[in-house]
Amino acid sequence: MHSRSHTACRLSLLSTLCALTLVLATGCGIRGTPPNPASTGPGGLLFEREHQLVQLEPESAAERVLFTYPDRGLDGITWAPDRQRFAFASNRDGKWRIYSGSLDVEPRVLVHKDEGFPGPLRWSPDGRRIAYVIDGYTVGTGWVCVVDADSGDVRRVTPPDGFDGSFDWSPDGRSLVLAAEVSQTVHDEGHVLWVEREAELELLDVASGERRRLTALAGEVERPAWSPDGQWIAFQSGANLMLVPATGGDVRTLATGIANHGTPVWAPDSSRLLALKIVERKSGGEGTDCDGVLLVTLDGEERVFPSDAHVWHALWNPAADRILRVDNERLVLLDPESGAEETLVTDTGWVSEVDWR
Repeated sequence: MHSRSHTACRLSLLSTLCALTLVLATGCGIRGTPPNPASTGPGGLLFEREHQLVQLEPESAAERVLFTYPDRGLDGITWAPDRQRFAFASNRDGKWRIYSGSLDVEPRVLVHKDEGFPGPLRWSPDGRRIAYVIDGYTVGTGWVCVVDADSGDVRRVTPPDGFDGSFDWSPDGRSLVLAAEVSQTVHDEGHVLWVEREAELELLDVASGERRRLTALAGEVERPAWSPDGQWIAFQSGANLMLVPATGGDVRTLATGIANHGTPVWAPDSSRLLALKIVERKSGGEGTDCDGVLLVTLDGEERVFPSDAHVWHALWNPAADRILRVDNERLVLLDPESGAEETLVTDTGWVSEVDWR
């Protein structure tokens, strides 16, 4: 008994020291560095299928239905940085709401206001807030809001008379980079009403509301993505993937022929980006233009992984050693070194939303 007691004490002390080491290592690292996925909880792959929000654990292939929305929609699926909570938008009750939940807590309505369609959702790096875009019911209007992830208190951080479409958080959570509209022309073609916009990148201080112009391209600017190390902002301008220092400076082109959907996705070490590129169909033949996954370095070195299907998204797995390709009806895992493919999920239907941490 005496020996077992001392052994248990030593094991308990060792566990405490290991836990303390882990806290210090993750809390004092380089600002903007993502947490080690192995140390932060369950996470998994979130995706939508047949009016259900599903969580998949890829290693065990175990699936769990987290939310259902019969004959309705769902948008903006995103994990919190701690991999414990998630958020999304749905109009299950007839009006678009923002929901939050966890694997242990059923999703609840976080934002009740019905001011328009809530677009992309982005958790702040500390997991305390969620930023989102409200696409107003009036053509050509929209604004960015920030909601407290616990209380549900909402604050507009941009005015409602313009359109700030896509955005991303800075790694320190103090700023947002916005694809901010500088001009718009509304075209009324009878049964079709559409808006032609010019936008620039702007930095918004979330606390003060101060804005600073980052680019002067006088054209189409959208889908900004801030690098995890805080040094760079990638974005799309027309069919070009562009890069600009986060402090401002020269804008350069990383790649051309980029598809008009899908936000650039940084690797955790900020050395590479994923995007979608228009390429020849993998199997060739008629109708050769299709989407491929582009992997590009900051030096502009490209590698393309073509597909035979329309590709909606591409993102890294938690270890950043595989790429998830979201096709029309499949979730496919790619090896970036060999190009080998492994199908994770089939018969997904039209999958427009997915997140994996």
